[in-house]
Amino acid sequence: MDFIELPKIRSYKPGHHIVKYIQEKMNGYFMEVYRIEDGSIYCYFKKRDENIWPKVRHLSFAENILSLPNGTALLGELHCPGVAATSVITLLNDKDKKLQYSPFALPVYNNESYELWTLPEAELQLNEHGFLMPMYETLYPHQELSEYRCKVLKEEATNKGIEGHVLKFSHLSHWYKLKPTKTVDAFVVSHTVSESITFYGKLKAFQVAVVDSNGGHRIIANVSSGLQHDFKLTCNPKDYYGKVMEVSYQDVAAKGKLQFPQFERWRDDKAADKCTEDQFI
Repeated sequence: MDFIELPKIRSYKPGHHIVKYIQEKMNGYFMEVYRIEDGSIYCYFKKRDENIWPKVRHLSFAENILSLPNGTALLGELHCPGVAATSVITLLNDKDKKLQYSPFALPVYNNESYELWTLPEAELQLNEHGFLMPMYETLYPHQELSEYRCKVLKEEATNKGIEGHVLKFSHLSHWYKLKPTKTVDAFVVSHTVSESITFYGKLKAFQVAVVDSNGGHRIIANVSSGLQHDFKLTCNPKDYYGKVMEVSYQDVAAKGKLQFPQFERWRDDKAADKCTEDQFI
């Protein structure tokens, strides 16, 4: 069986794209599952550089995979409820049975292509093998989502503790991601400089921190994205030590570092000692 051509997942922009399905997205790793014609099973993350089935076979949902007919492919997400995506690899290596697999799509089943299946049809077939799809909503007819609806979906994701939503035009085409943006106030404690030939010695990123429970500080990110190019070339970074910035991010990794941090604005109205780690509670 050949690899499935993966749907390209783009960011959703209200008023630009038409969708039919709204599907919840967990905090995990995208994982493909293949059961080929001779019964062998292959599981891959996106890089497809290692068959991780020898590790997956020890997990609680392995029996579901073993029940699939030969000539079947699944696209889904390996995750653990309440745990950051960055911990999934560790849990997999530890063969932690709390890991779950939630299929998003069923491209091939029993050597037949099901690209044109509706999502409910794919879900019904997967349920017969013990798999549960992430919760979804079907829009009749296909719709463009308003900015207000997108805001509501982001708030729902935050309240449920999930990464966001995948919006689909169909079972296997035109997938879009919609994720909430979180913010935290942090203060500058250090910086790094560029080592490239063009910008050598100029500001590369600010290292920012929050006050921890012991009154010290905990470094949470290196912030470069969002800072203007001209600012990086002309500023004296040490002039900004102790200043507070608002930082947006996607999630907090297992070691407490921010995922995809981005500078939003300077907070001249806030003191560094007010930037405490309880912002993450």
